[in-house]
Amino acid sequence: MAEKRKGLRSKFSGKALLKRTEEAHQRINEYGKFGRFYTAPKGSSAPLKLWKCKEGEHIIDIIPFLAGPSHHQVREGEPTYLLDIWVHQKVGMDENDVVCLARNYNEACPICEYLNAKRMEKDLSEEAEDALGKLNPKRRCLYNVICYDSSREEDRGIQLWEVAHFLFEKKILSVARNPRGGGFVPFSSPDNGKSIYFEREGSGITNTQYLGHKFIERQSTITDELLGEAYILDELVNRLTYDEIKKMFLGGLAKPKKKAESGKAEQPDDIPEETNRIAQRLEAANQKEGQGKGRAPSIKPPSQRQKAGSGGGSRQRPAASQQQRPTGQGKRPAGRQGAAPGQRKRPVPTQRRKKP
Repeated sequence: MAEKRKGLRSKFSGKALLKRTEEAHQRINEYGKFGRFYTAPKGSSAPLKLWKCKEGEHIIDIIPFLAGPSHHQVREGEPTYLLDIWVHQKVGMDENDVVCLARNYNEACPICEYLNAKRMEKDLSEEAEDALGKLNPKRRCLYNVICYDSSREEDRGIQLWEVAHFLFEKKILSVARNPRGGGFVPFSSPDNGKSIYFEREGSGITNTQYLGHKFIERQSTITDELLGEAYILDELVNRLTYDEIKKMFLGGLAKPKKKAESGKAEQPDDIPEETNRIAQRLEAANQKEGQGKGRAPSIKPPSQRQKAGSGGGSRQRPAASQQQRPTGQGKRPAGRQGAAPGQRKRPVPTQRRKKP
């Protein structure tokens, strides 16, 4: 028993458990249901710090970053302050968010293809129209923010904030525009930028509003350390392939192709199909030619003649034009008209001899 336990312990002392730990760490930011379209950067040991905007008043700073190689709007190395991206929401059985390949990267998107095909159909019900509308890509924005709502929030440093474009970015750009062509307020600048005040009302999907946006003077300095901590937002995006999105969209329930039953493989026809078609045309021509003279002889396609003659010991019946007369039959009497094959022959009356 002691040796058995010792052998069991040896299985746990190797590198297997360490490998399981590394694999678990790789899945640290994965989501089961309602998965986001972004994950922690590769090689990061810490999960994303997400800011949840609750009801009430808020003061935030937006921290800029240098665009990475995956940014679809800004060249790599250029400064920017947001990631403005189109996203399909609640896709598949797990209702995950998926980046739209068509709207962002001008590539084929299986969800957009499905929507276009469905909208070509006529007489769609109102319920179907609503369902299709929910699959349309939505415009979402990602920001690096510092929240000053409390000392606790401020101590968290830079956090990631995702919000609908029409709820925040659209409104803040309207405020940032100076009247009479005076340009824009550089609110995200680390040197002469502004803090943003706004208020959130409502907590549901349909009743949430962001109101009262305005710029106020910053109370804190944006240090170089904070700038270095900002997320490169385009590197967080989980860009799936066409096939991956399609599989997720269909829920992984694609029907397998039916396999042919064993022992019932389809046997090829020995008679070429073209030969059968030629025989059928000949039969039709003979029938047309025989009109008015009686019924034309039937010419069967080779495949049918082959089947007729394939029976054990059965003889193939010769064609009507090649049928031989029975032996012992003499010449036809004078005046007797020949009948077309298949037509009933009429008896010719014989003339009576007159008595002398």
